[in-house]
Amino acid sequence: MRSPGRIARACLSRLASLAADPACPVCRASSAAKPLCEWCSLRLYANEAPHWSGSGAAVLDGIPGDGVAIESAFVHSGAAREMVHLLKFGGRRSLGRVAAGLILASSGERPGRGDLVVPVPLGSDRLRRRGYNQSRLVAAPLARMCGALHVDALRRDDRPPQVGLASEERRANLKGSFRAVRGRVPPGATCWIVDDVATTGATVSEAAEALLDAGAGAVRAITLTYRKLRPGCIIER
Repeated sequence: MRSPGRIARACLSRLASLAADPACPVCRASSAAKPLCEWCSLRLYANEAPHWSGSGAAVLDGIPGDGVAIESAFVHSGAAREMVHLLKFGGRRSLGRVAAGLILASSGERPGRGDLVVPVPLGSDRLRRRGYNQSRLVAAPLARMCGALHVDALRRDDRPPQVGLASEERRANLKGSFRAVRGRVPPGATCWIVDDVATTGATVSEAAEALLDAGAGAVRAITLTYRKLRPGCIIER
């Protein structure tokens, strides 16, 4: 597996070369700074530690947890939150590559060569309405930057939206909604699920279960942001 420092240098170099456009990809202000303008860069708030998809507890060395480990690059606030919304609802597809580079430049473990990078799929109805899967737009360049394999290994049933649901309601709503595509998960493969944002971890847990049932040897997850909900939380929704 490539070292985090080497990955960070490589992806920052790629991001700097992306842009003939001098405008910041988030706020559209004119700026020569890359990948984001100085103002948006200051509004990226690092997520300090990976968390378990089942409980939200921090991942600690040598201590097992509930679900799979999720590496989220940023707290769901500021410029990272704006990126999620623009990518998901604003049609700003080019932000997928920017998000992938920022994820790799942040601290944390990342996919290695030969690992599978699996985007969280959308249900067919939502995919038809939106026209694209935002998680796939992050996963594909992320895999290329890491030397991993981008594989659309999951399918998803249409279910009601998760917005506004409490943690247990989210898990009940998603139960059994994912299935692996036959032949796309080699036995014993290491899979990295990629999504734009993690909230309760319910989506990642269900997707991981489908991959493990299909024969994956290990599953982890990466998201751009972590929207941790708790009483008194100041993180924007």
